[in-house]
Amino acid sequence: MHAAFANATGRHEEKCIYKPEVLGWALTGLFLFRCGSVNTMDAERNAEGCAYPRWLRAVCGREDEPWAEAPCGELLRHWAGRVRLEDANEILATAFETLVLRGKRLEAGRIDGCILLAVDGTGRDNCRAGTEENGRRRRVALVASVLCSWGKVPIAFEEVDERDWVRDKADCELRAFERLARRLKERFPKLKLCLVGDALYACRPLFQTCERNRWHFIATFKEGSWKDVAPEAERLLGLAPENRGRYNPTGWQAHRRDAAGRRVKTDGRVRWVDGVDFGARGRRKEDRYRLTVVECDERSPMPYHGRFVTDLPCADAATASRIATCGRKRWWIESQNQTQKHLGYGLKHNYCNGSRASKVFFVFLLLATLLWEVFYKLGLRHWQRGTRKTSERTWVTLIWAQLLAGSERWRGTKGHNLKRA
Repeated sequence: MHAAFANATGRHEEKCIYKPEVLGWALTGLFLFRCGSVNTMDAERNAEGCAYPRWLRAVCGREDEPWAEAPCGELLRHWAGRVRLEDANEILATAFETLVLRGKRLEAGRIDGCILLAVDGTGRDNCRAGTEENGRRRRVALVASVLCSWGKVPIAFEEVDERDWVRDKADCELRAFERLARRLKERFPKLKLCLVGDALYACRPLFQTCERNRWHFIATFKEGSWKDVAPEAERLLGLAPENRGRYNPTGWQAHRRDAAGRRVKTDGRVRWVDGVDFGARGRRKEDRYRLTVVECDERSPMPYHGRFVTDLPCADAATASRIATCGRKRWWIESQNQTQKHLGYGLKHNYCNGSRASKVFFVFLLLATLLWEVFYKLGLRHWQRGTRKTSERTWVTLIWAQLLAGSERWRGTKGHNLKRA
């Protein structure tokens, strides 16, 4: 990853004290340790006895550097405003490729040999008062996250607030998805993906994009999105009594907790039907799609009813349960957005008002989310057997406090003694 950091530069490096990888890791640490704001990090980064500068030199491989203080927030803003967005996106893609893809940590979460990729729009920080960006004050981004068996990992994003001044039309998630899909195909040409999205993506542009890229898709199917197809799908489901079975999910959905907090096995029924015509009237034959509709009716521990449309073949109840389970995993990216907003990442906080710098800051927020997800789910979570009730936010606070205290005792502590270390 150091090579990717080194390429993210827009300055005369021979005249600068801090190298690009130092600034990149400092910006990552702002979100990784969930400081919440640049001022909070500035107030604590160079305190007396603080180990944060030593950690920064160690993680960058710059132990022999002459500087003794970590870079300030104003320098990070200046650097982010000069870095190309393509180079910042390459850092995020390299981290995913190095830590997750090459480690073969996605095999258990595949469906039909494809990796699940969830896409969803999220609101970022707003422009400061008196300023606008492309005619809007609100900044919106379309985030793509890989859904693994152990967690969710963001790998790319696309800005939605761009405006087409030629046609005088505002941007939308579907146009942003087309740009995002083009970038993902260029960066990972051999990666087999299965797109997972809400009812907004159950539309013809998604079908065409996935067909062009040789991807699969699972989208939430609601009556309002296809008013002419929903009655036909309901009729075909009733005409195929043999296409029914028990809902038998795998992984985290196999056992869930009821209202009393007890762990209960998931029970329900599934129905499916193949060959549902999703072509509007008057469309050419090549523009009509015959897809599979899967209906999931969960009865316990919590009632749930939903339908999904997919191009994956479905032959039995086990495959239908697998499709429904993957379709419901889309909520993982919703929980990821809520974590970034309310648990210390500061997604809604305005770190800087510049357009390019704001996007670069958001890329490093996604990078910090990826690094913490890998570190916590694949490492720290297996180690904290004696402190199962310790939350992620508590772990981050404790690690940051020990860095500020210049102590490494947290590595050898267990259980309740960790809070007193």
